[in-house]
Amino acid sequence: MLPFLQAGMPLNHVAVLAGILLLCSLNQGTGDEIFKYEIVWNSIRMGSAEVQVSRCDLKLGDRKYRNVPHLVLKAETAGIGRTIYAYDIIAHSYLTPDLKFTLRYQTNGGVQDKRRKKVMTFDWKKRCVNYIKNNNEDYGWRPLKLSDDAASCVDPLGIFLFLRHQSFDRVGQKRCITVSDGKTEGTGCLVFEALRQCEWQGRAKKCQVFLADLGKIDGLFKTPGSYLVRIWFSADQERLPLKFEGTCVLGTFTASLISYSMTK
Repeated sequence: MLPFLQAGMPLNHVAVLAGILLLCSLNQGTGDEIFKYEIVWNSIRMGSAEVQVSRCDLKLGDRKYRNVPHLVLKAETAGIGRTIYAYDIIAHSYLTPDLKFTLRYQTNGGVQDKRRKKVMTFDWKKRCVNYIKNNNEDYGWRPLKLSDDAASCVDPLGIFLFLRHQSFDRVGQKRCITVSDGKTEGTGCLVFEALRQCEWQGRAKKCQVFLADLGKIDGLFKTPGSYLVRIWFSADQERLPLKFEGTCVLGTFTASLISYSMTK
């Protein structure tokens, strides 16, 4: 991941790229979508990320779920970035078909010999989560700290997929969602900031610009209200997530879409 993490950037490893890169939508067809990004920190290329969005069947214990949204994130540092900070991660998120709840959330990644594997399985009838770290069952089940009126709760990958499917028809509109990383719960919000012109692969596009406030998610960002990500996505029928930009204590980073494809 980016070197400012090692320098005290208040981010959970799981959410670093997940929260930044997963403003992507399930397509209306039957194919999988693949988004590839280049990550730049203070004008230096630091790495790359790939996000795949699809649907699949999922079996959890004796329960079977069909046609659930499945997100996969693969990210790693490269070049100078890998020399400074050798980091890679693979993360999976499985949501209910209505995108309101996470069923399973797992990550495997880290830096050099500090890799960590985490698996979280959610039981929404009992409103609890089974959190396993590095195959250690001792973490076990715990109740989710949700308000009685909580209509949904997703993981850090699923937050943007949920928000991406909310309708925004005027500047200033805001959507929020409860988020859990398996250990704590918090709130993530997305605000429709502006409608602007942008460019992608030499083509002019009208873009919707959003401001994502992730600073209120306990356990993911240590300082409430301290972390904002600005997001551009095309306002056309493709609705592609084109660019993500955030500022940290050591500068600015940008994740730009370099290719998009759909498999049959």
